[in-house]
Amino acid sequence: MKQGMIECSVCHSKLVNPSAKTVSRAYDRHRSKYSKKQRALNVLLVVGDCMLVGLQPILVYMSKVDGKFKFSPISVNFLTEVAKVIFALVMLLIQARNQKIGEKPLLSVSSFVQAARNNVLLAVPAFLYAINNYLKFTMQVEDVTTNKEVQAVGKYSVEEYNRLKGNKDNDGQLMFVKVVEVEKQVVSGMKYYLTIEAVNKTSGEVKVFEAVVVVKAWLRKKELVKFSPSQKMMTILQPVW
Repeated sequence: MKQGMIECSVCHSKLVNPSAKTVSRAYDRHRSKYSKKQRALNVLLVVGDCMLVGLQPILVYMSKVDGKFKFSPISVNFLTEVAKVIFALVMLLIQARNQKIGEKPLLSVSSFVQAARNNVLLAVPAFLYAINNYLKFTMQVEDVTTNKEVQAVGKYSVEEYNRLKGNKDNDGQLMFVKVVEVEKQVVSGMKYYLTIEAVNKTSGEVKVFEAVVVVKAWLRKKELVKFSPSQKMMTILQPVW
């Protein structure tokens, strides 16, 4: 205290002849300013996380070269988790350097043990998140043309389309050629987004179609959700037979 004036060690407010009420008001003003900054930071972190999570499947798909990954998905996920640990340690060191006198040291063993106990349940979502990251790679089928499961689903979609269309005497019906692209999504079963080449049995043209099929293996059930001409609409004039 100097000439009846004191300075708060937390909010650095200078008060003349302070009473309990004026000290409380000064601290409330400081906490309000701090909470606004904290809320803004939290919003920024959440928005950034949502953007990165939303872009992840797109970036994974774009990382393919000729339909294949030229790297190990397991190694990529491991290095990503290592990078997170390094980032956390750097931030911890920065925070420890800015500690004030009298505060409990962040780099002590007791602080680490206490933090581990308080956050032990966070290991569960962290583990699930790592699995989710790995699945984003494994759900991308690398070699579509040699994948028997995918080709079988593609053939089913063409046969089911013909059955539902009900054309007789091969009028406008299609003959399956191959699946050229596929994406998989886990729903109540497995959802396949297929790009298929099929031949029009009447004209002999090979055209590209997009199909969506849901497979429930435990029920031995398949369902054709969508079958339509592809936006790319590639036409090959020569018949395949």
